[in-house]
Amino acid sequence: MKTQSGLIGFFDVLGYQDILKNNSAEIAAESVLPILTGLKQTIPKIINKNIHDNIKDDAFSTKEFSPGEIKKGFSTMIDAVDWLIFSDTILLRMPVKTIKEASLEIQIFFTVCTHMLKAMFDAGLPLRGAIDFGDYCVQKNCFTGQPIVDSYQLSEKLELSACVLSERFRKEIFIGLKGLSMASQLSILLYLVPTKDGEKKYYTLPYYPFIKAGNDLRDTVLSSFWKHNKTIPLSVQDKVRNTEQWFRFVKTKRPK
Repeated sequence: MKTQSGLIGFFDVLGYQDILKNNSAEIAAESVLPILTGLKQTIPKIINKNIHDNIKDDAFSTKEFSPGEIKKGFSTMIDAVDWLIFSDTILLRMPVKTIKEASLEIQIFFTVCTHMLKAMFDAGLPLRGAIDFGDYCVQKNCFTGQPIVDSYQLSEKLELSACVLSERFRKEIFIGLKGLSMASQLSILLYLVPTKDGEKKYYTLPYYPFIKAGNDLRDTVLSSFWKHNKTIPLSVQDKVRNTEQWFRFVKTKRPK
């Protein structure tokens, strides 16, 4: 099998087994599966709309490219992100030969992941995930490669709904993107992340949930973890608190 080099994002739904246990197969199929299976269409559509709304006429035009050509270029890169969804697992991948020449592709990949994190949290399906880089091989629903294994293992350790960059990927970015202000250009935040192995600093993808009128952040977090007839036993309560604290941190870093 031929391998390729690229970005890997591995995500799983927190509380998915609870959804299956507490709902009939028919209810789960009607309420949850359409959200999961529709991600590969809805997320690119949302991002493309944002790009088209924000790239106005001459604002982004250059001598080489018109606004229309720039929009088409972004859409092509968004479409280059491959989706593999099975059960409660979402595997995203994007071919990239070298980090050094892929700053725009990395930003697009992060944007796709961030929009997915927010959309799923708002839908009551909070995710945890990890992003890595390296050689991998995917054939239909079968896959292999160290970055897939490592991103899976790292995501399983997270004790909150968030997405972190692997240490290997972080080093690749710092080495490959010399002169680039990584955190600001890629919109990532360094955070002391709670894991099953204790707290550790990771670069993370910031996202913030939609808060309905009359609700506060805590109501919103609890609602997401409770939605679809899920429960919040003692083993999950720490994840709820950690996620709320994470959002409060993100809010302090958001542009005013």
